[in-house]
Amino acid sequence: MITVPVMSTKGGVGKSTTAANLGAFCADAGKRVLLIDLDAQPTLSSYYRLEYEAPGGIYEFVGANETRPESIISKTSIHNLDIIISNDSKGQLDTLLLNAADGRLRLVNLLPTLQPHYDLILIDTKGSRCIALEIPAERRSLIVPFTLAVTALIRRLCRLVASLTVFSPEGTLFLF
Repeated sequence: MITVPVMSTKGGVGKSTTAANLGAFCADAGKRVLLIDLDAQPTLSSYYRLEYEAPGGIYEFVGANETRPESIISKTSIHNLDIIISNDSKGQLDTLLLNAADGRLRLVNLLPTLQPHYDLILIDTKGSRCIALEIPAERRSLIVPFTLAVTALIRRLCRLVASLTVFSPEGTLFLF
């Protein structure tokens, strides 16, 4: 299983669109893909029609350690493409994780429970510094979409990359 966060410190650069398109492309190629929407604004969660909507989502998965697939994983209308929807509209998950003893590593520790079911997990993060930025500490790949016209974004990206190389010096960074 490969886990790839799609992240940037700026909103509106196409993180959700990148995750949605890459996920659908890989699912169409025969890979079993799980999209995880960590953003309190559930943009990724609204991209695809759901054949089955799980009663829970990211809040139950990360906040309550719920790992039963039928409780947290929704099925899209695209074969091989599933999603854990964002259902943290009040943005409480970050606070919960910051105050939990295992908060910074909880998602990293929960992801292996999904390993038998998926070839690729794409994680859509929110456009600000948050607990979700701890994800790449244990990962080798990272997708950072950005537009060249935004110089402030490039400065933020350089700061983000500098902070992540401390955790994963041999990782791969994809820039779009």
